[in-house]
Parts: sequence; C-alpha cells; structure tokens
Amino acid sequence: MKFKTFGFSTILLLATVASAQQTPAPRPDRVRVSSKVAEGLVIHRVDPKYPKEARAQHVEGDVVLKVIIDKQGKLSQITILSGNVLLIDAAVEAMKQWTFRPYLLNGDPVEVESSTMFRFNIR
Repeated sequence: MKFKTFGFSTILLLATVASAQQTPAPRPDRVRVSSKVAEGLVIHRVDPKYPKEARAQHVEGDVVLKVIIDKQGKLSQITILSGNVLLIDAAVEAMKQWTFRPYLLNGDPVEVESSTMFRFNIR
C-alpha cells in the first residue's frame, strides 16, 4: 500500500514539473536598457540649442532625462531627472525630435526605459 502511494505521488510530481516546464515565461511589457544600448537604437538625433539666457549667464552643466521608447521606436514619455532649469527646456525639446529603431526581445518589439544625458558647455 505504501508503494502505491509513493508511486502516485511521484507521478503527480513529474506531471507538475512537466506542466511547469511547458509554460513559457511571461514576456515583459517594458525593459530597462543602458544609455549606451539606447544610443545604439537612435535613427535620428537632434542636438539641443544652447539657450541664450543660459549662455549670457555662463550656465553650464548636464541635463539627465529618463525616456520611454514605445514599440515603434517613438518617444512616449520624457521625465526630467536632473539639470539646471535654464537648460532643461532645450534638452527636452531636442529629445522630443529623436527617433529610434524598435528594441527587439526574442524577435518581438518591446517598450524600452533608459536615460540620456545632454552636456551643455560654453566654448
């Protein structure tokens, strides 16, 4: 009797494992990639124009933006992470004009989250 119970439990365990192996892992809706990976997807890039007021005040610095790129390679969201208030608008306006190749995960396009930094230097 104990042998039959052991056998049934083993079969049940093997069936459960086999079933779990057949279920594909869920595909993420969005993946986070490094800024270098995102830069490799750029099709069209626009550099920001140095704001006149910032230039007149000798304001320099970096503006860091978080971006969400949709499955078609277009920007769907821009979030300001850091930067001088006099430089932010120029960076955002330039970023809005960028386009990307879709990011493929196992052959399927997915949304991408990344960051981009614009460096403003008066020369």
